[in-house]
Amino acid sequence: MFALFSFLLFRRSGYNYAEHLVLNTYITSQQLLLFIGWLLLTRALPVPAEGMLGLYVALTLGYNLWVYVQFCGARTAAGFMRAFVAMGLGYLGQLLLNLLFFRFGACTCKIAPSLLFHSLRKLRMKDPFPFYSIGHFINQPANPTQFEITRFEEMDEPDVEDPHKHTFYEIIWIEEGVSKQVIDYREFVIQPGTLFFISPGQVHHFEEWQGVKGGSVFFTESFFLLNQQNKDKLFELSFLDNFYANPFLMPGAAGYAELKGTIDWLLKENAAPTPLLIILQSLLHVLLAQVQRLFDGQAPAAVSRKHFVIFKKFKGLLEAHFAAGLMAGEYAEKLHVTAHHLNHVVKLVTGRTASEVIRARTVLEAKRLLTFTDQNVSEVAAGLGLFDASYFARIFKAETGVSPIEFKKAISEKYRIR
Repeated sequence: MFALFSFLLFRRSGYNYAEHLVLNTYITSQQLLLFIGWLLLTRALPVPAEGMLGLYVALTLGYNLWVYVQFCGARTAAGFMRAFVAMGLGYLGQLLLNLLFFRFGACTCKIAPSLLFHSLRKLRMKDPFPFYSIGHFINQPANPTQFEITRFEEMDEPDVEDPHKHTFYEIIWIEEGVSKQVIDYREFVIQPGTLFFISPGQVHHFEEWQGVKGGSVFFTESFFLLNQQNKDKLFELSFLDNFYANPFLMPGAAGYAELKGTIDWLLKENAAPTPLLIILQSLLHVLLAQVQRLFDGQAPAAVSRKHFVIFKKFKGLLEAHFAAGLMAGEYAEKLHVTAHHLNHVVKLVTGRTASEVIRARTVLEAKRLLTFTDQNVSEVAAGLGLFDASYFARIFKAETGVSPIEFKKAISEKYRIR
């Protein structure tokens, strides 16, 4: 818009095409540096998006005015004023379009000023949950360890906030007492003789754990795959990274005794004067294989490992791109399979279509943002790439049974962290 106004009025101000090209090229290159500086400010300062956009426009107006003064010093006052009006109208129109788009969640035109604004907004959007490494759970935040195993009775209470996210996998085993865990709004009461699984990126909340005997195995993806030729091996474990699988296992007395035997070997090796990573990794693989066998024995119909690999890769792509509004067919392209095959695989694993899983992941993120941030419904919708607030409300209600506003009122006080 700025270029169009300035070009038309520059012609009436006495400039030729070459001068116009030189000036705009110079401004564009210098403005890029200003733009990068503005992006850094948006990430560092807790200022509303509209305020940062206004600051950017003010800075660019001021800078461009200075450039025009330097460039147009020998020109007429009337010509300079026409150029200045062109510059001002262009930036004012851009500002109004972006603010209208952001505030009302409606696309005011099919050209992309609002898309740029949405991209900038995504760049400065911060995850409302702290991410913790294994080191945080042994009260050594700087420790880059990729594997730990510890008993609850022997560990200090970790200095972590609830709710939070992990950068690693955790297996909790319970010997005595009852533990209450919350994973993405799903509450689980963990009884003795039970194993509980937490995967990276899930929002986890320890509600009750005092007086519980048992412990935790912590490991990263890198540790699991260390020296492994088959990089899909982790994907073959159906109980990890699967929102639709139960994150706990009650294997019965015999099954629990088998698993506990392997856990005891892990504890023993980890406590050795010089624990060997190759032994710890091998025992971890044994433990996870035993768990998978028990899950397979409880499943009504086995799903092939090949299908689980495709589903886990789809889920990984979905985690990375759920806010981009990609369709099921686009995910299928990235996975080099047909849309029909992807839909078949996803339905085998989850009982839902690929499109329904995509919608559910978007709504899950909306629930997190409505609960744990101060964003209103329109802001949450825009942040997730759904610029029609009424459409967002419809899919949210179809997934949860309540409107976004009703959900926020009902649950935000229970989990609010700010």
